[in-house]
Amino acid sequence: MPGQRQAIKLVVADDCKANVSLTWQDKDVLQSVNKVLKPVGKFTDILSSENYVTALSLLPVLHLIKEDTLAPSDEGR
Repeated sequence: MPGQRQAIKLVVADDCKANVSLTWQDKDVLQSVNKVLKPVGKFTDILSSENYVTALSLLPVLHLIKEDTLAPSDEGR
């Protein structure tokens, strides 16, 4: 998440009224969200590079996201 820290600082610094400091819990949540959304980002990058996207090309990727990314893990228990 090192690259994301700078982006968060810029957003917070841009809001003059913001008096926000991230706790370790906030950082843990942001790291978890980043981990979960990373495959979705890759998926959108792949789709955006295509000139013509069909349902046939979407189904395997959606299945992978469902089975891998959204599947319950031992970490969350």
